[in-house]
Amino acid sequence: MIRPAVPSDFQRLQALWLRTLVDAHPSIPQQVWQGKLSNFGHCLQTADLCLVYTANGKQTAEGFALITGTDQLEYLCVSPAFTKRGAGSELMRCAKRGRPQLLMTVLEENLNGRYFLQQQDFKETGRQPCAVSGQAEILMRYRPKLKAA
Repeated sequence: MIRPAVPSDFQRLQALWLRTLVDAHPSIPQQVWQGKLSNFGHCLQTADLCLVYTANGKQTAEGFALITGTDQLEYLCVSPAFTKRGAGSELMRCAKRGRPQLLMTVLEENLNGRYFLQQQDFKETGRQPCAVSGQAEILMRYRPKLKAA
């Protein structure tokens, strides 16, 4: 089930965020991400939309998609227990709904994230250096396919 995040989800979302980033970026020490927890918390509180994935009739967040502005997908994180089981695809489907585009940045070493975004019809639009990681940030964009008249 997909629902909007509520403040009581925030601690769980921070834990999912940290776990996902540590797993996806093995070259970056965990302390770097821990140092950014307060930034993530601020982003979470000021986001335009945060969708939460729950499973098995429970209210516990097992994944989330965080959107800032009208089209910036800042994060899409899923609990390891629910990866490759459709949770990310369901979150993405709901995040795309009614938007003319979605933009996302992914680090070069995050091969699983890049592959997932490509499966979701995101296309690479550019690259820029990331001072924190020392690797390229890949800029990706999704635009819905126009229906034939």
